[in-house]
Amino acid sequence: WEQLRNYVASQYAFSGNPDNIGKALASQSGWDEDDKNNNVGHNRNLNNVTNFSATPAGVFCQNYVDIGTFANFWSCTAEDDKTFVVQIGYNSPEAKLFSDFQDAGRSVRCLKD
Repeated sequence: WEQLRNYVASQYAFSGNPDNIGKALASQSGWDEDDKNNNVGHNRNLNNVTNFSATPAGVFCQNYVDIGTFANFWSCTAEDDKTFVVQIGYNSPEAKLFSDFQDAGRSVRCLKD
């Protein structure tokens, strides 16, 4: 994830913030609308310059939630009973990395070196 983030940030991040790459990774369809410039849900036709096509599939936690609002991807990095997750939201320009318990269903994306 760090290699992907750094590369995409060097090419497509705005405001000099390397976390502001959500729009570059997000698909052009399926996202809820947002009215703030540079957020994933704003001017969705400008999304996906990387062709990564992150789809807002939400999370499965006894039922599906956040469909249309968040794309969540497992990373392969774990510590104790948690694993790192990459999250892209319709109402943010960021692709956030955080750790969470392994009891929810999230998307997986395999990347080639």
